[in-house]
Amino acid sequence: MFASGYYYEVSDLISQVTDPADNLIVFKNLERVAAKGMEIGARTRIMDRGNFSVSYSLQRAEDALTGIELNNSPRHLGKVHLSVPVLKNYLIPGMSMRYRSSVKTLAGNKTDDQFVFDFTLLSMEWIKGLELSASIYNLLNKRIENPGAVEHLQDIIELNGRSFQFKITYRF
Repeated sequence: MFASGYYYEVSDLISQVTDPADNLIVFKNLERVAAKGMEIGARTRIMDRGNFSVSYSLQRAEDALTGIELNNSPRHLGKVHLSVPVLKNYLIPGMSMRYRSSVKTLAGNKTDDQFVFDFTLLSMEWIKGLELSASIYNLLNKRIENPGAVEHLQDIIELNGRSFQFKITYRF
């Protein structure tokens, strides 16, 4: 089990702004931000190579001068993960659920809360040093949104839906 807390201030944060002289986007050291938060979680091993973990973060990042919450800064983040070995620990299926609360966009709108499920099938040591994995991210093909930045025309950008990854690792 773990718990941590933090508070920090950053001065001269690099920000994108539109230069009034030529309407081009430039980077300037302008903002001063403050953030505070806490995270709690726990992790335990299951049957040698499996595990269960859960974590939750509560945070607030704001403009230090105005107290206004920053864009694209979620208040709540959470994750639950479970993997249980099968077939003599050579095959380990795992499922994760990630949560992100809504975030404010540049135009003052909000994205939706996001619950995303991922699935991974991991194969270890069938052959000495060889590890194989296959993952499906956003298993339920949920709509995932991120706020656009200054250079984007869209206020909210929809990200890719379900995606796949295959990975081969050999250690020698």
